[in-house]
Amino acid sequence: MTDVFEKLNELNISLQGRGKWVFELRTSVRAFVNNLVIFVTRAKTGDLGLFLHYKEFLATTDNEMSFPSVRKDLVLYSTNLKANFKQPFPELKEVSYRHVQFPCRVDAEACGHFTLEVAELQADENQKIQFEDSDLACFWLNAPKMYACLKNEATTALVQFGSTNVCEATFSCMVHIKPKYRNRLIDAHLQDNLIIATTTYEPRFRKLAL
Repeated sequence: MTDVFEKLNELNISLQGRGKWVFELRTSVRAFVNNLVIFVTRAKTGDLGLFLHYKEFLATTDNEMSFPSVRKDLVLYSTNLKANFKQPFPELKEVSYRHVQFPCRVDAEACGHFTLEVAELQADENQKIQFEDSDLACFWLNAPKMYACLKNEATTALVQFGSTNVCEATFSCMVHIKPKYRNRLIDAHLQDNLIIATTTYEPRFRKLAL
């Protein structure tokens, strides 16, 4: 169970923090579910080689130990845990954001009603250069209007989950920016402070200095 909980802790950590796109979070969840499937299969057959903490435990004893009842509980728990993940993430395999994440390499024919715009973007050498030189958010925010549908789809995908992190960060910052002894802080000033505290935007200092 320590091995299972360790993977679960790794998943929890991977879902936290800034700059986490929805497709990256889904990949982390799918990877965890896939690990659970492998754990269940190995536990059923009695092959516990992937349970590293269990192997370390066996190394501390002289006798080869077998716990059939415990192994049964492990299989049951892991199976239920995998089933529970399908409730909050029912669309894990159905939703694809490859046209957002890899617009220059994805198969345009597989992009549904975005096929034509993806094909045109892949033929646009300037956009290929922009994609290589920009981060994902900047690329789609600055994409030309001729890719309006694709741009809107990308924007919708990129704001998912991120808003949760922004809300949590904002409330945390608000506690420090406007405590009880600064209750006269006006809303406009508070808003400006929160924008600075919760974004990674950096002014163009060189341009401001001219």
